[in-house]
Amino acid sequence: MHLTRELPESLLKFIQRRPGAILTKIRSEASRRRFFRIRFGRKSLVAMVYPGPALTEVERFRTVQEIYHGQGLRVPAIEAILDDRVVIQEDAGDLLLQRAWRLGRGKERGQLLNQCREIVLKLAAVPPALAAFRLDRARLKWEMEFFLKHFFPRFPVRGSI
Repeated sequence: MHLTRELPESLLKFIQRRPGAILTKIRSEASRRRFFRIRFGRKSLVAMVYPGPALTEVERFRTVQEIYHGQGLRVPAIEAILDDRVVIQEDAGDLLLQRAWRLGRGKERGQLLNQCREIVLKLAAVPPALAAFRLDRARLKWEMEFFLKHFFPRFPVRGSI
């Protein structure tokens, strides 16, 4: 499979303006979006590509990033929004919480739990008035069904915390 055949024109142009750029697909867990790592020189960015025009979704993503950042949450910086399908953002790496948990032991797992607790507390502290793009009932239902269908079955619960 040749990656460039499935990429939006805006992303192809972005890559072409970076001589020597290397593009690799990133596995996504439960998303309709596709993710690609773009490496050039010493820099690495991630392209998030929506399956079709999604101006509202792109704007929601940008707004939520700004809100979270303003509330002290660590989120990848948006480097560029190319169009209504492509967001270029800082590369935050590949280590997922699930893997960090499996690799960790007592003290490391305790630190992970503390970090998760801090994140959840910061998320809970976001004033509802800042959430310009809240999920309505239909969208929340869609999100939960998508999660249950595409993500949940891949990580069966084994053992206890």
